[in-house]
Amino acid sequence: MIVPTRNFYIRTFCLPTSYADRDQLVAEKPDPATGRYYELDWSAYPWYIKPTFQEVWGPYAWWTWLTRKNAPRVGDKKYHPEGYLLKEVGPDDQLGQGEAEMYQTIRTLERKDASLSPFASFNNYLGRRPKN
Repeated sequence: MIVPTRNFYIRTFCLPTSYADRDQLVAEKPDPATGRYYELDWSAYPWYIKPTFQEVWGPYAWWTWLTRKNAPRVGDKKYHPEGYLLKEVGPDDQLGQGEAEMYQTIRTLERKDASLSPFASFNNYLGRRPKN
């Protein structure tokens, strides 16, 4: 009896979060100068955080420094402050590997019927394809 009541309550009275109230953790559009994405919020490790004045010297940066946590530093390349491309996300030792195979797989999937493949529009996300 509890589960159906809870399901009815959630379905009827709990509205989804509005677009304005959502937590935005990653930039919606890439940086126009570099074409890379940046994370906008961090709590444990500052991966892909653009080292702006606020991120390096702001109150939250001082707090993380005082509590001996990791904070973004100018010139520190450990957490990739230059941002990321979607095709580069992954372990550092595998960076740049498998890109040709990925594009070959995408080309194969694009040749199939688009209504059957969820990968038919990958060009929008991966950027430019290499020329063969």
